[in-house]
Amino acid sequence: MKQNSLYANDEFHYKMIKLQKAILTAVNMKNFKIAIFYILVLVILTLFKMVFLYSYFDTSKHKVYLDNKLMEVQQEVYTLENSVHSSTFDLNYLEEKSKEIGLVKNERIEYLKY
Repeated sequence: MKQNSLYANDEFHYKMIKLQKAILTAVNMKNFKIAIFYILVLVILTLFKMVFLYSYFDTSKHKVYLDNKLMEVQQEVYTLENSVHSSTFDLNYLEEKSKEIGLVKNERIEYLKY
């Protein structure tokens, strides 16, 4: 009888070992799936970060380029405004001086034909 109990005990241990292996395989597969999921999440986040940083630095470069262009245009506008203002001032000054001297505007200008 003792031998039967040992055999039954060995069979029980065999079944338990088989069950433990099945559970470990299931757990390992579950852990493997979870690990793959986390790896995919990390890869997606890293790619998103790369795209975001590239677009951020690209827009900052573009902003610097636009700021430089804006400064150039502002300098040109300032130069043109000052040149127009000085030329109108000079023309007004010349017109006043010519009136003081006695010159008047002649609306009717006739050109000589050869």
